[in-house]
Amino acid sequence: MSFIFLFRQLRYISCIDVATRRNISLSCGLIILTLIRSEIRQSIKFFQLELGKKHSREIEDLFQPLIFQLSMELKRVYNQELRNILEMKNIRNIRGRIENSYGILKNLFEQAIVQIAEYYDPTISGENIFIAFMTRFGQSMKLREDIYILHKLLTLFEENINIALKSFSMLESLKNYMLYFESFTFKLLRYDDYEEFSKFFNDFFTDTKDISFPLDNTKLAGKVHNFIIFLETTLNHINNRSELQSKPLDMERAGQLLRQYI
Repeated sequence: MSFIFLFRQLRYISCIDVATRRNISLSCGLIILTLIRSEIRQSIKFFQLELGKKHSREIEDLFQPLIFQLSMELKRVYNQELRNILEMKNIRNIRGRIENSYGILKNLFEQAIVQIAEYYDPTISGENIFIAFMTRFGQSMKLREDIYILHKLLTLFEENINIALKSFSMLESLKNYMLYFESFTFKLLRYDDYEEFSKFFNDFFTDTKDISFPLDNTKLAGKVHNFIIFLETTLNHINNRSELQSKPLDMERAGQLLRQYI
């Protein structure tokens, strides 16, 4: 039954066209996301009922994390990504929220299916089931790398904030990277970290919409500085993840990616 629930939800989510540029398709995607919400709740209830039955400790250890993951990602999508989406006017923002929600839920269902499959057959890997599957290790590696680059770009921007030409160039580079981060990395953030990232990104794009240099904005400088400190704390937490123990950041690769935005 667990496979039926999860594969059905994955099938529903696949009906969302994330590559579309048509507004009507975005509306259809939002409707699908709204309907899937009740499906996820039913899945959570199913796993909770199964936990109430007499099962082996191994089954309990399988279902408890699944319930937690489903519950957290449910909040993340519907309390964060899609919150107030009907009040948004900017199509780019609406599309971004729908794309992120799609990515979060697709990853959630795939990870859950793989966890259950590996319980019954430890030789199975995610790549055997899904072509473009990214392991939790791969997700943690990407998240750490992307946050590291964001931290470096913000630090460079802060250090050169009052140098007119250099700051303008860095501002454009920083914005380009932030747009990339918003589109591809937001969905990898923890539920507890999302609000901090979302607030800073929204404030930064608003504060720098019509900006002139040299910059005389101590408020913006303060926001940037505080967020840099937050990123350092976040990186420390990511480095402490069990899957990243003895797996240091590839500084050469990160440096190459960073230079693309400098």
